[in-house]
Amino acid sequence: MPEIEPPSWLRTWVATLVSSTTAASLGVSLGAILSLIAPYLGANPWSWFFAGTCIPQGILAFLYTTDWMFERRLDTLKRWCDERKITPERYRLDADRARMAIATTLWHDGKLDRSCTSQVQTETS
Repeated sequence: MPEIEPPSWLRTWVATLVSSTTAASLGVSLGAILSLIAPYLGANPWSWFFAGTCIPQGILAFLYTTDWMFERRLDTLKRWCDERKITPERYRLDADRARMAIATTLWHDGKLDRSCTSQVQTETS
């Protein structure tokens, strides 16, 4: 009996999706869906594929750089610390990392205001 294997393009596609980040996987998947729809609308499938790969990146970048998401992340970390799911040291480390990430994203200097860190230390003490 012959072995039945998936085509090489399918194996490559699955390997790429599995090894990619969530954002890249969403982009490739949406691009593939749009490239399948494009011929029915008389459009170039490759153009729609490349446009589709950009859409999730933009949405996720916008979502993760909003103040709402930043505050939500810090609130979640604080709740976990209060519930003893993480240690106060881990809370301070992750909160500092979140502040550093937003400082780097918004101001491109990566400088962390230490007055915020001292306030975090007094909150957890």
